[in-house]
Amino acid sequence: MQEETAQLAVRLISAGVLSRNDPAVVRALTDQPFRDELDRRLAACGLVLLDNPYAAHVGVAVAPECAKEVFGREDHWISNTLGLTKPEIALLVVLWALLIIPKRERQLTRAEQGGQVSLIAENASLDREPREFIHERTLIEDFKHLWAQTYVRRCLAILARNKFISIEDGKIFEGPRLDLFMDYAKMAPRIREGILADYRKVVETRRREQSSDPTASADPDQAPEEDGDVQSQ
Repeated sequence: MQEETAQLAVRLISAGVLSRNDPAVVRALTDQPFRDELDRRLAACGLVLLDNPYAAHVGVAVAPECAKEVFGREDHWISNTLGLTKPEIALLVVLWALLIIPKRERQLTRAEQGGQVSLIAENASLDREPREFIHERTLIEDFKHLWAQTYVRRCLAILARNKFISIEDGKIFEGPRLDLFMDYAKMAPRIREGILADYRKVVETRRREQSSDPTASADPDQAPEEDGDVQSQ
């Protein structure tokens, strides 16, 4: 067992995230002695396992007691170890709010309907795979008052490279890391009442301005999708 937990720990540290369907991950989530050994090995490296039952992946993060050694920089703290800038983090928070909050609400509804067994069943009915998406051109339109189109695309490419999102045919989907990015219970209420509420107000204001602008394009191929709306497949 020690060899298997060592291999899993190395894979987690190397990849950052692994699918919950990975055989070794499944064992870690269902075999308590195996999980205890994995936790011990990760703790020896100053890490903890990120296991969100609603997420399709598991990952690793810096243990709270080791945060200062990793994020502390003399007289200030850094916000992340991936080299993300403040605009990239801001965009990441917006994407988390637009993609994860609707997904979690859908999952919570299904869990309530199916009972707690949904959280642990092998073929759980939580529907962890991403279905919500945002049109890339809609996001660019929403932030054109702050950043140029090329800058937004560059930020999105960086977030995609770090596995927070994936971009397919102009659509932005949740990536393996996005659902592990923040604590939903703590952050969702704050974001829903703060950032997301402000974002929607700005979108609605701009929508009204555009609808009253006679010079606005009437071509549906040129007009943005419903600004800020999250769509599902």
